Amino acid sequence: MPPSLSKSLGLPTSCMPNYAQLCLGALVFLCVVLWHKRNSKASRLPPGPRGSLLFGIREKVLKSKNVWKQYADWARVYGPVVYFKSGQVDFIVLNDLKSIHDLLEKRLRIYSDRPPSVMFGDLVGQDMSFFRISSQHPRFPLYRKLSSDELGSRGMKDHYAGLESCTKLFLQNLLRDPGNLKKHLRLHSGGAILKSAYGYTVQPENDYFIGLIEDYAKLSSTGLNPGMWLVDSYPFLRFLPRGFPGTKFLEFAEQRKAMRMQVMSEPTEWVKKEMEAGRAIPSFVSKQLSASEPLDEEGEDVVRYVANALYLAGADTTVAAMLTFFFIMVLYPDIQSQAQAEIDRIVGNDRLPEIGDKENLPYVNGLLKEILRFHPSAPLGLPHSVTEDDIYEGMLIPKGCNIVPNIWAVMHDPSLYPEPMKFDPFRHIPKTKGGPPPQPDPREIVFGFGRRVCPGMYFAEASLFLSISATLAVFNVEKARDEMGREITPVLEFTGRTVSRPEEFQCSIVPRSSAASDLIQLAC
Repeated sequence: MPPSLSKSLGLPTSCMPNYAQLCLGALVFLCVVLWHKRNSKASRLPPGPRGSLLFGIREKVLKSKNVWKQYADWARVYGPVVYFKSGQVDFIVLNDLKSIHDLLEKRLRIYSDRPPSVMFGDLVGQDMSFFRISSQHPRFPLYRKLSSDELGSRGMKDHYAGLESCTKLFLQNLLRDPGNLKKHLRLHSGGAILKSAYGYTVQPENDYFIGLIEDYAKLSSTGLNPGMWLVDSYPFLRFLPRGFPGTKFLEFAEQRKAMRMQVMSEPTEWVKKEMEAGRAIPSFVSKQLSASEPLDEEGEDVVRYVANALYLAGADTTVAAMLTFFFIMVLYPDIQSQAQAEIDRIVGNDRLPEIGDKENLPYVNGLLKEILRFHPSAPLGLPHSVTEDDIYEGMLIPKGCNIVPNIWAVMHDPSLYPEPMKFDPFRHIPKTKGGPPPQPDPREIVFGFGRRVCPGMYFAEASLFLSISATLAVFNVEKARDEMGREITPVLEFTGRTVSRPEEFQCSIVPRSSAASDLIQLAC
């Protein structure tokens, strides 16, 4: 400090702090303020497990096979709203129906966004996809309208005949080769959606589009665990050179990006060629491309994204739900018999169930709903993101936080579903006056919430009803037997992927009678 200034202040030069001391003091003060602010914020966050400074509880989350059960266990300790960090990313898991409805439904204005992701946004390039696009983007309402017009309750009327036709083909494949259940389900589910979206008829063996989209779905489902990608916590990692230790994520991103481009473009280009040749079967894409006003490049891009979502939204989850159905039929033959008796009484034995029979088959409908409840194909909803700081029941929900609805926990909440581990279709059948109140309809929960509800929910429900009722009408699903003739009872376990299905199991699928075999063969 200049001596003249010291003299003017009446202080000796030695008493005045130098610049280094001032800077150090300011830095200490700033650290104290930030520490206080951080701890003040942390004290207002929902309770939850705490982990390391750098990685949070990332390892614990990634090592948990059925992470939705881990979240439900935490809810019993911390309460239904649980906060944790995985890497440097904030997560809040909602484990009960009240908190899910209070936030994702009642406050949907600020809870309808998707969390940003360096991996899936910057590296893979999925920020414009149907399931990742920001709710603030101008395309978002357009995506929702197109999908709703096509697969909403009104638009579905154009798809019922195609679904019934695909179901008959599924039955014929089962009759011909009952040992390849999973393969037939993939062809059936994927074929129904490809027909509706693109007018494409799948080949019975080694279908190109089925294989392409399955590979993409498989690749996708391996990378969605919370905090799995450290690059989302530490974005600078994306600039590391290929081959550098810890950069395998770059290879994954390149693979997924290349496959995404194929899945996005090739089916739509196939439709264009079919239209030029005059062979196109009416479909969502052909309808959009042949509209009175030609689409510009932006419009075509929108159609590609929506058509792609129609497939990715339903094919894998429908296969998972159907595998759960067959699994349950093996374990509960008495439930199978009751459903078959209802079908025999209402539909008869000389035709297959149709979509028009749905309202007259309450037990079959209860069975379908109980399959959705007992083990949801997507036990965790895709994360939402909150666009501004919010307060819920005195707890801080910080802006940008990942909000994860634990659908499995809700479906196994004993206050909503008494004896939740008991498989019971009767819990979904309307009660007589004076009986216990109805239990929540799983269809209003498993398909998502707010503005992010699944666009294919009506398609999925119709497909499941037709597949389940038709299978029960003509087949018995029984326990397989080993080489000694002893029954094999499968273990009740499910995979830990984003789309969860029963672990590998064996079953025997046999026609109920020779008349049932004849009905299958004459169906198409």
